[in-house]
Amino acid sequence: MDPPFTKLDIASCRNLLIYFKSDAQQKALSNFNYALNNNGILFLGPSESVGEFLDAFTVLDMNWKIFKCVKSTDFVRKFVNIHPLPQAIHSSHLTTEMNFEYPKNGSMAINISNLVENELLDIYVPPSAIINDFGEILYIHGRLGNYLEPAQGKAKLNILDMAREGLKFELNSAIQNAISKKSEVVLERLRVKNNGGYIFVNLTVKPMEHETTKEMLIVSFEDVQRDEDAPENKIILDMTTKGDERISELENELKLSKENLNITIEEMKSSNEDLRSANEELQSMNEEAQSTNEELETSKEEMQSINEEMVTVNSELQIKIDELTQTQDDMNNLFNSTEIATIFLDKDLNIRSFTKEATNIIKMIESDAGRPLSDIVSNLKYDKFMDDIQQVVERVTYKEMELETEDGKWFKTRIMPYKTSNNVIDGAVITFNNISPAKKQYMDALDAVNFAEGVIQTVREPLLVMDSDMRVISANPSFYKTFKLTPEATIKKVLYNLGNNEWDITALRNLLEDLLPNEIDLQDYVVETDFPNIGHMKMVLNARQIYQEGKGTNMILLAMDEVAGQNE
Repeated sequence: MDPPFTKLDIASCRNLLIYFKSDAQQKALSNFNYALNNNGILFLGPSESVGEFLDAFTVLDMNWKIFKCVKSTDFVRKFVNIHPLPQAIHSSHLTTEMNFEYPKNGSMAINISNLVENELLDIYVPPSAIINDFGEILYIHGRLGNYLEPAQGKAKLNILDMAREGLKFELNSAIQNAISKKSEVVLERLRVKNNGGYIFVNLTVKPMEHETTKEMLIVSFEDVQRDEDAPENKIILDMTTKGDERISELENELKLSKENLNITIEEMKSSNEDLRSANEELQSMNEEAQSTNEELETSKEEMQSINEEMVTVNSELQIKIDELTQTQDDMNNLFNSTEIATIFLDKDLNIRSFTKEATNIIKMIESDAGRPLSDIVSNLKYDKFMDDIQQVVERVTYKEMELETEDGKWFKTRIMPYKTSNNVIDGAVITFNNISPAKKQYMDALDAVNFAEGVIQTVREPLLVMDSDMRVISANPSFYKTFKLTPEATIKKVLYNLGNNEWDITALRNLLEDLLPNEIDLQDYVVETDFPNIGHMKMVLNARQIYQEGKGTNMILLAMDEVAGQNE
């Protein structure tokens, strides 16, 4: 998607295009042609080629896959139509090595048309065609049916392929001369076959002189009706020149054929080398097979030796079995001494083994090994016990909970996956740790807290419980009723911010903030202030610290008693 680099002298892309599909290869080669300078070098891998882009790259060395970039206006036109450049490239400063500007508005054909019309109007030519130096027709002026006709096969717009009989050789020679000499070439009175008869035609090939079309040619055809003297600045080619050029053309074709033959020979040599390499590999494989056969014979002898070793290993395994039996006895004694009920299940939740203490929770006997745990009667007051076990095995996690039995005992139950030495989940392990005494203490403490909370809630005087930051933790109903506040406007609020900040009394703030660091209790402190909702009030405040054992934090209990007859 990024625009390619430009004005490169060489691009190396080896052994990559073979992994691309055809469209991707065309896009890559188009970008290479755009990025390279004219006559720049493209270096490909040994199994890669430029494919259909022969008009964009010429072969320098087929064996090493080295190609030369050719800047063609026709290829640039096809490249822009087929593979549009990224947005960053489309700018008014985009040019190629042949100084050809892309049109800002409209197609390339419109710009060429304007230039051609101006050129034709200046010289007033007969039916003509504008071609590039590859012979591709870019624009047609007038009727050319007497001189050109479409060639059979795939549709092409190459003027040499479309030339009628009597024009092809002369037209090719005139184009080559005009390109090499950069001047106008005129061939007079050519005999051209047309619809069963012959006509005589004057052929003119002239390079265009405009800056943006300097690599284009104008090919004009004019029927001959009378003799005309050629201008002095035109080159007249006689039959001798035509014959020499034909010979030169045939020699070039022969040279090209020889080059193609040499390329074919080199490819055959490369194929022969590949075949020779494959033959050597087959011979190597044959030798390896013979070596493998010898190794099998050696392996047979080794198997006999291993058989003897197996007898020895069997004896050692028997010793290991005895040791494992001893280890199992040790483990059983260890489980029994810990008094922790443990049950081992396989991946199907069948009983694998269990300790003696587990029989007090789940009614198991020794013959229940191998039976599903769900078939055994349990003393637990919990209906989702099997679902929790299944969830632990499937999700490879663990679960911990406190469960009560029918006889009122509490057990801290932990369900964990059973992992093998290969880290494979092969069941579950369930342990029951008796926490009945600790649970009883917790319940007693909870009852005491509930009792204390009940006492606070029934006290008629307003009460507040605050943390060390003077933030309200709880308040009793009498407080909400007396000061006409709601729990939402009180809980987690700082004392000084309650209501309309009527509690923000400097003396009270100093006294309360001295309580925590100095451990001083506030007794019978009289406060008079105005409350917007209830009017002027005179109260006696009492406060003291409450230390939470084990938490290391202090709370402040603040009690308020309204002074009777305050309105007087």
